[in-house]
Amino acid sequence: MKRPLLILALLFSSIFSLSAQTRLGTVPRSINRADNPYFALDSLFLGEEYSNTLMGVAMITKNALGGSAACLRSNYDSVRKRYELVYLVCNHDRKGREKVKTYRCTIPSDTFLELSELITNAVYASAPGSVVFGADGVFYEFLSGESISAVCWWPSLQSDSNCGRLVSLFQKLQNAVRDNDSESIEELRPEIKNLTEVFDKLRAPIEE
Repeated sequence: MKRPLLILALLFSSIFSLSAQTRLGTVPRSINRADNPYFALDSLFLGEEYSNTLMGVAMITKNALGGSAACLRSNYDSVRKRYELVYLVCNHDRKGREKVKTYRCTIPSDTFLELSELITNAVYASAPGSVVFGADGVFYEFLSGESISAVCWWPSLQSDSNCGRLVSLFQKLQNAVRDNDSESIEELRPEIKNLTEVFDKLRAPIEE
């Protein structure tokens, strides 16, 4: 009797895993509020700069067991009148204190808007309960604005899946921002547009 039950459990697990690859998993939250469980990371990575950015988007990466964390987010510098991507990496020193290193790279307004549209589509196409989490692994949370986000998890993530491609894209963007390489960011625009269309087709139609 145990063997059929095991097979059934694995089958359901694989179904959930495949679902997680197609859509992100919805996460209800509100940033920069002390009463939400993400407040510690929000205060490190987001703050007023993100809150004041219209159409702001972000990806926060965190290991389930703690340790380093990172964030790639968009920003509009109203003083210098420029759009940019900001990459923040948090590590701990020998005394356990958090230290955040910040990288910035200027991008065209068109690229800024395309990234905003991509993450908005990906987050709004997400499904509650579509991700099965384990005790270990890496979480990738995507935010659109201040109160809407969705997540995927590695090791269930598959590189050729929708969510796997989205994470891979943002990892390439992180590397480009770290190197202040705006040309490499522009070369990623076809993939940005392609993934935008992929997630747009997964969004539920608005009832009239």
